[in-house]
Amino acid sequence: MASLAIEINPKCYPLVERGNVVDVYHGKKIQDPYRALEEPDAEITKDFVQKINSISKPFFQTCSCREVFRERVLYRQKTLDEKGNVFMDPNTWSEDGTTSLSHTSWTEDGTLLAYGVSEKGSDWKTIKFKKCTGEELPDVIPGVKFSGLSWLHDNSGVFYSKYPEVKTTTEGSSTEKHEFHSLYFHRLGTDSKDDVLVYERRDDPGYFINAWVSDDGKFLFMTLSKGCNPKNQLHYFDLTTHPKIDGKLEFVPLFDKSDATYSEIDSDDNSALIMTNFNAPMFKIVRVKIGQGATPNQNDNWEVIIDEDPKRKLDWAMVVDGNKLLVCYMEDVKNTLYVHDLNDGKLLYQIPFDIGTIAGVSGRKNKSKIFIYFTSFFTPSIIYKGDFANCSSISTPIKLTEMRRTQIKGIKSEDFIAEQIFYTSKDGTKVYFI
Repeated sequence: MASLAIEINPKCYPLVERGNVVDVYHGKKIQDPYRALEEPDAEITKDFVQKINSISKPFFQTCSCREVFRERVLYRQKTLDEKGNVFMDPNTWSEDGTTSLSHTSWTEDGTLLAYGVSEKGSDWKTIKFKKCTGEELPDVIPGVKFSGLSWLHDNSGVFYSKYPEVKTTTEGSSTEKHEFHSLYFHRLGTDSKDDVLVYERRDDPGYFINAWVSDDGKFLFMTLSKGCNPKNQLHYFDLTTHPKIDGKLEFVPLFDKSDATYSEIDSDDNSALIMTNFNAPMFKIVRVKIGQGATPNQNDNWEVIIDEDPKRKLDWAMVVDGNKLLVCYMEDVKNTLYVHDLNDGKLLYQIPFDIGTIAGVSGRKNKSKIFIYFTSFFTPSIIYKGDFANCSSISTPIKLTEMRRTQIKGIKSEDFIAEQIFYTSKDGTKVYFI
């Protein structure tokens, strides 16, 4: 059997001149001898990176698992039963393989795709567009960072976020501070230089802005947040009152105090379903009024649809098949999945899974089919599919069937057993283990 040991020769690594930078924090001196390497355009940084790459590249080029990474491409299939074909292969985008597909967003009818391209691991993305036929469109949006992509339902364009003023930096790197993250709209077929500034906050340079179109296409929801702080504001705009996006939009505040986390799950003409941890550390789901007559910050008079459970954390929720609310909890260090009635939050049933993680779910309010991506300690991945159309009533449990399973040669999942145990800590708290 080949040895798994890796030999490291420290003498081959480049030496870097130590600086004498010293910062004082709370009365204590903190040395930072390599501060010069924080500037990507400095000659000392370029030289250091080049020397490090000359050591690492030969190793990675001969890595036996390199081809496994190259197999990660975007596939498509017209039916659930066919094998499918390659729709997009990022491995062909650059000779050194450092250009990657960052994220994707399809139009509601599935005919157009907006996707992000990242070079050398950079947070900066270039947004491009493609038809479902494979034809590339000429539209290109450069310099996008920390952004989602959301289409208008008429396929006319996408909302995205970026910093309005960005310096040119070394490709794949950036260390300067950026301010005034703003929301824009790109109309398909136009130059990105003509994109419409939809929303900005010149009163505060630190906001991150993210927006998305509601499932029914009627509203544009937007969050304002700062850094890694999970608390956010939530605003909305009625798109039916402004069919053409040609200037700034007057968003209506739904929650504007940044006192908790607020996430929109679903909406209709006069209400929105919100997941929040306001006075509920383990999260709850509430319904609030929107539109005419609605007031901001309805924390005192909202309708609780699913109350907080102090013994399990509500991870996420989504609406599927018209009237069902799919709810996932982190319960005793494992994921559990439940189906509730969308109208009143009543628990209908639990969808059973082995001990593991529900890593992803695909479903829509206007579709009856759902797809669930499950993984565990001895099962790399299983994709299940189910169809609520086969259920005789809203309370009839959905049946899941296995659609895809990742197989590892020589390993059988049935040869392993996962057990859940707990240990009582010093203060009497039950600590769960798997």
